[in-house]
Amino acid sequence: LRKKSKENFKSFTAQSSSIWHNPRVAWEDMAYALAGVDDITSKYGRLKYADERSFHRQLVKWTRWRIEQLCLEREWDTEPVLRHHPIFLKRLAELAVHEATASELCRRCKGKGWISTGYTMIDCFSCLGSGVLKKTEKFRARFVGISRQKWQETWKDRFRREILGIFDVFEYDIQRALRKRL
Repeated sequence: LRKKSKENFKSFTAQSSSIWHNPRVAWEDMAYALAGVDDITSKYGRLKYADERSFHRQLVKWTRWRIEQLCLEREWDTEPVLRHHPIFLKRLAELAVHEATASELCRRCKGKGWISTGYTMIDCFSCLGSGVLKKTEKFRARFVGISRQKWQETWKDRFRREILGIFDVFEYDIQRALRKRL
């Protein structure tokens, strides 16, 4: 296969088990599915599932634009944080793209989701049995450059519902395109 070819996939391990029923999707099926969705959704899928880092900057830029649209629609643009921190939206977009596309395995259970006690298997306390290390609200607030209290009061729910919801639409479009293929 050519190095820059869209078909340059080996196999994909889905990171979101709630959407995907088959944990491995053949690269031919995924390439077909990504060819049938819009450009930004295809870039998201290629970044998330094939780790094509060349699409990271474009996805962050598009996400920032979408967050700006949400700010205008929901009247968040009156927030002092948005007026006084020029890089806040960029950092918020970077955080959202990272959380939506990166899979960080839990260090304690090494991604298994459980720990052996010698007698039985128990769910990992660090990742709550998911195998993926969760980001703390303190980390998120520090990453975007605001206080933890301001993050908790104003941006925590917005980030989870509205901003990460952008990527749920991408996942849905990819799933729908895969269903057409399979």
